[in-house]
Amino acid sequence: MLHKIKHYLVSSDFINVLIIILAVSLLFGVSIFQSTMTWRTDAYFHMSRIYDISQYLHSGQFPLMVDVHAFANTGQAINGMYPNFSLLPFIFVTMGLKPIAQYQTITYLFILSGSLLNYFVFQKFYASKLQALAAVFATFTFINIFYQSSLNLHGVWSIYFLLPLAILSIKKLSEPNSWPYVLGLAIAVSFVLNTHLLSVVFMVGFLAIYFVYQFVKSQNKLALFSKQSLRLSSACSYLCQR
Repeated sequence: MLHKIKHYLVSSDFINVLIIILAVSLLFGVSIFQSTMTWRTDAYFHMSRIYDISQYLHSGQFPLMVDVHAFANTGQAINGMYPNFSLLPFIFVTMGLKPIAQYQTITYLFILSGSLLNYFVFQKFYASKLQALAAVFATFTFINIFYQSSLNLHGVWSIYFLLPLAILSIKKLSEPNSWPYVLGLAIAVSFVLNTHLLSVVFMVGFLAIYFVYQFVKSQNKLALFSKQSLRLSSACSYLCQR
């Protein structure tokens, strides 16, 4: 019996994806059914912005940027945390729910999508399916489920799901036809930049050191530094403007 279970874990992406969905649902999905929640840190700002965007979508309008004097004179900070299109996909699929359920569902969907992304990214580092699954579960230990009401995962926690993608992208930059990895790196850095400035400072510093390491060991230094750097700069500029 144990041999069969190990065989499925080692050989089947489908089974492992189901296990990730089940684990995330049990750890982070139960709170969706709560009728109350505890206010912590800046949860009020997050919930207010999500509710505001939902009301615009319900009325068939495109969400506006938050007024600079809104939310206790921190409107511009909210704009920085929610640039155009950043939360729209999550809000669109949950806007039929009540505010608390919607808030918790967005939390659940964010962790689920990030965990699935990590599972396949880890395999690109030549990890086995079982090792990738174990790494995903290890990531859960960094997420404090007792404080998820603060929605910290959209800031601090975002780096847990996007740093592996960014490292993989830099590792693949010198390969031919590396455009998908250039875009992956730009998306990862831009998303963290638009959600938590302190995290992106750490992330960019770490990636800069890793890039220097890859540059030193690369056999094609000119292509890695010139052509791919221009591609990355163009992609990052475009995404940050969005």
